[in-house]
Amino acid sequence: MGIHGETTTVAEKRGQLGTVICARCGEVIDTLPTNGVKTMYGFCGQPECRARKDADEGDAR
Repeated sequence: MGIHGETTTVAEKRGQLGTVICARCGEVIDTLPTNGVKTMYGFCGQPECRARKDADEGDAR
């Protein structure tokens, strides 16, 4: 087992080294097949995160 535990080992075996993380709550949303380890940010479907995202977009306008 690697230093990151069993989850990383399973992801590596499937070739999914990209991780999508919610920019609000830090929850892992999904994994993606990438060329090397990559971290990407998006927003999960939790109501609290969606509400904060919508509020932030309103402030930017």
